[in-house]
Amino acid sequence: MNDPYRTLGIPRKAPQDAVKQAYRRLAMELHPDRNPENPRIADKFKEVSAAYAIIGDTGKRARFDRGEIDAWGRRRPRSPTPPNADKAGAARPSQSQPESPDADKPERASGGSHDKTEKSTSSGGPTGPQPQSAPEQPPQPAKKTGTQTRWLGGGIKAEDLFGPLFPTKAQRAKRSTAVTADPTHRLRVGFVEAARGASKRLTTARGRTLEVAVPAGIRDGQVIRLKGQGETGPLGGRGDALVKIEVTPHKLFRAEGDDVHLEVPVSLEEAVLGARIRVPTVDGSVEVSIPRGANSGAQLRLRGKGLRRTGAKSSGDQVLRLVIKLPHASDPDLEAFVRRRQGQTAFDPRENMGAI
Repeated sequence: MNDPYRTLGIPRKAPQDAVKQAYRRLAMELHPDRNPENPRIADKFKEVSAAYAIIGDTGKRARFDRGEIDAWGRRRPRSPTPPNADKAGAARPSQSQPESPDADKPERASGGSHDKTEKSTSSGGPTGPQPQSAPEQPPQPAKKTGTQTRWLGGGIKAEDLFGPLFPTKAQRAKRSTAVTADPTHRLRVGFVEAARGASKRLTTARGRTLEVAVPAGIRDGQVIRLKGQGETGPLGGRGDALVKIEVTPHKLFRAEGDDVHLEVPVSLEEAVLGARIRVPTVDGSVEVSIPRGANSGAQLRLRGKGLRRTGAKSSGDQVLRLVIKLPHASDPDLEAFVRRRQGQTAFDPRENMGAI
């Protein structure tokens, strides 16, 4: 195996965070699930994983840097050190080179075999009973708790190493609330559709089709959140799709808060004599009464014919603004009538304007 630092493409003095970032980047690129048609990628992925198992652990990294273990985590052979004799003449390991906790097998003393434990006699010899040393117990396998634990060696669990990149179903379910939402999509709806509510379809940039239920009374610029309808992220699971609504302007209606404003043209006869006319609303046409002597600019209010209020079942109003319209073509009778009335009334339509 190559040098772990070279395998991950980082310098030896790189901080531990840089080691983790380099590993995650390479693991994403080289994972076999992403490269099913290239069998050599699996070998490279194993090398990257093995390298991170060494220098991704601070303890192992320090031992590797000191030359105590090799790139596979195996203990390097040490030069023999003369044993230090105690008062009883028994050999003991040098304290300057402590026993490695990662040794594959318990070392045997050079003075002979200790496969069998010697029994001490009750009466004792000239030198007294020999103390029994408890035999070193082999490492016990990890207990199974529902799901089998996978170990990569050196105290590193596969779940801890690969969990952030390839989570299990339980991990994805636990992480679902923390998944980052998708970038906002845009959906254009008509003014009347936004007022009444509608069901629309949206095709995302990745080709997925989303069914969007546009609620009645939605405003321009508001965002609809579709739970669990986002794209699958690199860490697994789906986030929420965010849909920003763009309401297209209408040729007649205009929204002001919860109210819908509409300019209604009326004839001179309807304004002078009064009339009943039909006007459009966002919910369909209705009949309204024009009072006698109505002026341009006069407003009529239709209760509950506006936009649905946010978070409520009630709606705003529709406001009608009357505008007197004369015929486009000349009307001789109307002109003669106006000439006869000219100068017969003291009415001044601009009396409230005052001097400028």
